[in-house]
Amino acid sequence: MGKTKIKIKKQKIVGTQNYINQETGEIKEMVVVEKNVEQDFNFHKIWLLDLLGVLDIIGNKKIKVINYLFEILNPRDNSISITYKEVEKHTGVSYPIVVETFKILIETNFLKKIRQSFYMVNPDIIIQGKTNKRMNLLIQYNKNDNEEKED
Repeated sequence: MGKTKIKIKKQKIVGTQNYINQETGEIKEMVVVEKNVEQDFNFHKIWLLDLLGVLDIIGNKKIKVINYLFEILNPRDNSISITYKEVEKHTGVSYPIVVETFKILIETNFLKKIRQSFYMVNPDIIIQGKTNKRMNLLIQYNKNDNEEKED
């Protein structure tokens, strides 16, 4: 998968302008600042549940595991809290295939193990929400990466 790109407009001071208070009629001189604006581009909008349904029809035990992970994904913080045994129980996929699937997802930077039985999906790949939420989750995702390197 390609990297998502961010377009950033820089902040600049436009100058001063007079504004009239609508209630009092008072005129105030104010500094006008143009804010940074971040926008995602080069992305595809995907209806995930529909896509997962198609992938499930195609079949493959690893896809079954991934489908289940999407079902239990917490959209608030992109987290998944589950053990391999629980995935095996809910999907009917053998324990070795579950372990192998998680290993592949971690090696490809789709998923990151935060602690025992707690994972985070890369917000550069999947996120439900706006750019600010994605940026905050990316900071958290990469922070966890930096902490692992320090150990």
